[in-house]
Amino acid sequence: MLKRNLATLSLLFGTLMVLLSACKKEDIILNNGNQLRYLFLHLQTTPQSFTVTAGIDQTVTGNKGTLLKFGPQSFKDAQGNLISSGTINIELTEMYKPGDMIANRVATTTVGQRRLQSGGSVKVVASMNGNEVFTSGYSIGFQQPAYSDKPMALFYGVEQVDSAGTRVVWGDNTGQQVMETTKISTNTFYLFDTCTAFNWINCDYFYSAPDPKTQVKVTLPDNSYDAFNTQVYIVFPAINSVSSMDIYDPANHVFSLSHDNYMLPVGATIHIVTLGARNGSYFMDVQKNVTVTQGLNVSVTPATHSIDDIQAALGGL
Repeated sequence: MLKRNLATLSLLFGTLMVLLSACKKEDIILNNGNQLRYLFLHLQTTPQSFTVTAGIDQTVTGNKGTLLKFGPQSFKDAQGNLISSGTINIELTEMYKPGDMIANRVATTTVGQRRLQSGGSVKVVASMNGNEVFTSGYSIGFQQPAYSDKPMALFYGVEQVDSAGTRVVWGDNTGQQVMETTKISTNTFYLFDTCTAFNWINCDYFYSAPDPKTQVKVTLPDNSYDAFNTQVYIVFPAINSVSSMDIYDPANHVFSLSHDNYMLPVGATIHIVTLGARNGSYFMDVQKNVTVTQGLNVSVTPATHSIDDIQAALGGL
């Protein structure tokens, strides 16, 4: 009897493993736990990996043109001791366009509720033998498509945890400021000689919108779309800016901007991006080139989309 039961259990276990192997990991995850969190885990950018040697001048160039220039004294350990030799592992994530920022949950707003115009954001992580490495200072350049005389400054990221995982806003205290871009060979950069931190780093500047301004609202079909399964973003392409619509009114199933500083100038052009996950599916709606009018309220009806569809749509922003 014992042998027969063991044989039956073995057969059932084997059948279960076959069924699980036939399912996509995405499907198993999507139907269990926080679906919105897993959507962004799929969307986030895979970091680029580099190695440099501590104690000498080294330059790393990202796929989108970011320059990281390390010197003999750029790296230190958790106790503040200079690392003067050995291999340092660098992971770099580049976010230059609104779609990249949304995919990585990076908004161009500050803790103090101020909107920023962006020249790009990056995440830099340094380690040695599996231990986090810190910096005494290095140079960083954000590649730009053309010359610009708009000032930019360094901002350092602040991580906030919500129902969809970790998102990033920026501290209100700025690092080094530059007044215009610099040309190096045939490329153009906002080049900062002194960056004093790793992790989330932003090339941005405070934005002052002209009057008149207005609140913008987005209405979903019903209250089955809520703050736990839906994210709505406003993209302001003229200044390469992204704001998350964090206020949700369940009675009217409306998302809106969280602060008066985020109100948009009447006549501006915006994109509205709605995405999320519920009932075992991902969904999305993208409204491009919407003109801001006084009291603008846009109704959206998201449709079911694959991860590939959503990534393609974000890539087009």
